[in-house]
Amino acid sequence: MVRHGQASCADYGCTRAECRQAALRARRQRNQDHARGLSARIPPHAAARWAVRLRERGMSAQDITDRAGPSVTLVRRVLRTPAHDPGHHPHHCGRHPRHPTPPPP
Repeated sequence: MVRHGQASCADYGCTRAECRQAALRARRQRNQDHARGLSARIPPHAAARWAVRLRERGMSAQDITDRAGPSVTLVRRVLRTPAHDPGHHPHHCGRHPRHPTPPPP
């Protein structure tokens, strides 16, 4: 469920000022990240591992959406992605600067 005030709400056509402003902030952040050479995407298996960690610490898909910005549908899809990637090497995983920090246990 997309809520007012989220960037994705404006992507669905909402014209509320708070939603358009959130979309503008998200677009500016993506542009800044792109200019600095940061990818807007992370591999699905890495995203799944992170999302599972957040869920294990008590965050719902909506909580993750509220903190990180993607749609709740995308977060739920990522949570269904297998967290294990055969080519994954733990020492190659870096924390993406836009990941939400899990709440303390």
